[in-house]
Amino acid sequence: MASRSVEWIRRIPICRVAPPSSIITLNILYTNRAPSIINWLNTYANQPVRLGFDTEHRPQFQKGQPRPPTALLQLATPAGEVLLLPGFQLNRTEWAQVQPVLERVLNNRDIWKVGVGVLSDVKLLIEDWGLNVGHDCGCVDIGDMVKKLVGWTPPPPRPPGVANPNKRKAKEGKHSSPISTPIIIDVEEYSSLGRAGPAASLAIVANSHSSTTIKQPLALPQPPKRSFALRTLTMEYLEVHMSKKAQMSNWERHPLTEEMIEYAAIDAWAGVAVLNAVEGEFQKKQHFENEVLRQWGHAVAAKGKKRKAPPAGE
Repeated sequence: MASRSVEWIRRIPICRVAPPSSIITLNILYTNRAPSIINWLNTYANQPVRLGFDTEHRPQFQKGQPRPPTALLQLATPAGEVLLLPGFQLNRTEWAQVQPVLERVLNNRDIWKVGVGVLSDVKLLIEDWGLNVGHDCGCVDIGDMVKKLVGWTPPPPRPPGVANPNKRKAKEGKHSSPISTPIIIDVEEYSSLGRAGPAASLAIVANSHSSTTIKQPLALPQPPKRSFALRTLTMEYLEVHMSKKAQMSNWERHPLTEEMIEYAAIDAWAGVAVLNAVEGEFQKKQHFENEVLRQWGHAVAAKGKKRKAPPAGE
């Protein structure tokens, strides 16, 4: 049975939290009507443009159950034009009209699909919606871009016998265990790996000849965590707070609530807006473009035609 037809058009303002304050308006189109969807997609199908990209699916609370399929696709321009496409809410005739246009947009590498974890979302979209889309389709992961920008590297592994200080501490005496072999840690070598904090803060109790117990977890100081989640990046580079209130909603419901629509629209727009914000922080434009090409797994050929980046404002 086909879902009832719905078309929701709304303008919502997004206010920056820090001065100088500015207001960005998102023009949201949420619909399962094929003509409206095709018209939106055709606006950008044949031009180089950057589109914020995200998907939503119903949350899964029970382990071992099948993964819920992708319920919603969100596309957004930096200027704030947003399309929310509930794929399973289109009947077969309408989907047959929308699918080839959507595939043309997704397969066009001149149309950047920007977000966090975009390639994974595309793969699930191919599997769930039966789209004929190649994995080399112009995906740009903004989380990876920012990691490159700030020079982030994963923290080194903890040496054997060093507890994770982020885990909850065991109660004293209840879960303590005897140490049968000595634990030797070269503090200077460990500090050189990027760990912060003075050696005096180490809590080490070791004895190979007695049943001495660890009454305090053996731990080394940890550097502050660095999050590259879209919500964190949006606050850091755009000064826009993204509410997570609607994140665990049932995205298969029809129609979506107004709160869910606004959440989904901001989620898609934020990715491409952050990309445009960090682009200026790269020392050279060439550096920026090469990083995008690196994500695609393609080196710039010496004699080949260089692919230009879509304009930031599009």
